[in-house]
This record gives sequence, C-alpha cells and structure tokens, in this order.
Amino acid sequence: MDIFNYTNNRLIDIGFEPYELDEIQGLGAVIYRTSVNHVVMKKIHTNEELINISSYSNKIRNIMLNEGVNTSNTYLFFCIDEPIEYETFFLIERNTTSLRKYVLRNEIDLNRIPFLDNISEEAGNSVGKIKENQEHNFYLQKVYEFITSHNGYHNKLSKNEIERSVKMIIDLVEERYEN
Repeated sequence: MDIFNYTNNRLIDIGFEPYELDEIQGLGAVIYRTSVNHVVMKKIHTNEELINISSYSNKIRNIMLNEGVNTSNTYLFFCIDEPIEYETFFLIERNTTSLRKYVLRNEIDLNRIPFLDNISEEAGNSVGKIKENQEHNFYLQKVYEFITSHNGYHNKLSKNEIERSVKMIIDLVEERYEN
C-alpha cells in the first residue's frame, strides 16, 4: 500500500473525517478534520511540485483562514513515493512559513507526527509486549532483567545504571560473536 492510502487509512482510524472543500480539491488535495486538527494531504508526483511547496502552503493557509479554520492546528502532509534527497526533505519540514508541513515517505515518517503517533498508544502495552518478546530476543530479555532488577519501572535509572546496562549489552554482543 502506498503512503497516501496508508495515511488516509490511519487518519480515518483515529477519528479524522474527510470533508469536501472545493478550493482544496481544486489544488489536488484532500482534507480531513477532527474537532481540533485539520490535515490537508497531497500526493507529490514531480520535482516541480516540490519546488512550489511554499506557494502551495500559502494558498492552503489562505483558504483555511477564509473558512474560519485555526491554522495553528492545520497540517500539510506531502506524500512522496519517489526517493527524495534528505536536504530537500529537511528544508520542506523546517520551513514553517504558512503551515506546518510533513513529508511522508513511509510508515516511519508517519509515526513522527505527534498526534498520529502509534508509539504512545502502544506504551501502555509495552510491559506485556516485552514479556511476550523475551523468548525471541536474547538481548531484550537481558535488558528487561536489568531494568526490573534495578526497579526501573518505578524509578528513573541513574546515569551510572544506564552506562552499566549499555556496557552489559556490548559485552553480551561481543561474547556472542566470539562464540
């Protein structure tokens, strides 16, 4: 599944509703909303579209302002299936003029977005997942044992304890590779 469809499904799964806005559709994009956030999503097909992202972002912002939408909670998602240079990717996202923008190439990029983050949803289940995966990953089991033996679920590990755990893992890896 391409990133555009995957993102569409994720947005709908977490409660975003697609809605029609002729001006947005005229620009080749779709829009989703919740009671708090708005997401405008566009699939990028050419390098020329990448070059014009700033003016595109400004057009979207003006449309949203005319609709009475809080642009502080409006995001632009640019879905790109083609390889993109890191510098271009970085410059697009760091330019917060008009609206906040995210370049989405894969699920990892999608998980960087705070209000779409699957990791925070899974945090509550992490203990169960760790226990479930212990038998599958030798190192994970050792880290889990170290954390529980140092009461890491209830207290913050000290810098010294973290350094000892990292050293323990490095030693285990070296020992395993020597055998």
